[in-house]
Amino acid sequence: MGYNARYEPYDVPSNGLTDGDWVGTTDFTGDVTAFTDGAQGYGIGDIDGNYILEFDTVDLTGYTGISLGIDYFLNDTGYEGDGTVNEEASDRMRIYVKDLTNATEIDILNTTGSDINDLAIQGVWQNGSVSIPNGVTIQLVVEVRTNSGSEVLYLDHIVIDGILGLGDNNQNQFSVYPNPANGYVNISSQTVGEKNVAVYNVLGKQVINTTINTERLDISNLNNGVYIMKISQNGVSSTKKLVVR
Repeated sequence: MGYNARYEPYDVPSNGLTDGDWVGTTDFTGDVTAFTDGAQGYGIGDIDGNYILEFDTVDLTGYTGISLGIDYFLNDTGYEGDGTVNEEASDRMRIYVKDLTNATEIDILNTTGSDINDLAIQGVWQNGSVSIPNGVTIQLVVEVRTNSGSEVLYLDHIVIDGILGLGDNNQNQFSVYPNPANGYVNISSQTVGEKNVAVYNVLGKQVINTTINTERLDISNLNNGVYIMKISQNGVSSTKKLVVR
């Protein structure tokens, strides 16, 4: 699973990534003793701002009983503030899953509103695991705000688990074509009746929410890219990936 990362400064910018800060894959075990899966993990330390790590989206269409787990380790040190303001001395760490199909977020770790020192999670590997709705598309996101060289978050052993096949009947209820599409897309169904259609972009923002009585859906206002389409009819729901060109 790949990832993208970016840096965002405090509301009042500080040192930024200029004073020995570091992020990325590492085999340094001086803090953690050992990684939980293999010889390497991922570390984020002394950001002096906000570091956002976004993993590739994962399409779980057809899967049920889904869970996502990740191991994380917070250095045992003195954290500052409660993370409620975007400024220095307001440390904050958040690990969460974006459910892009339903435009919701599922927290694994969220220290916002708490002094990290009071959470009793420092200095030992923690395993965070959450349940994921059936058949959705998800994205794992990590956000870190710290301003000290000893304030480090380590990550390792990301696992997505589920059962394939139990939701196939719903997935076969609808056909979407052409796909890739441009201007319009047809949504055919094995049953008669109006269809509720919601379309989300890769950031989880709903860009279409409509009810159609025919097969044709107008997508002429969508930019080129990949979208998630949720179709509901007569109590049956299905998610489909839609490519617009």
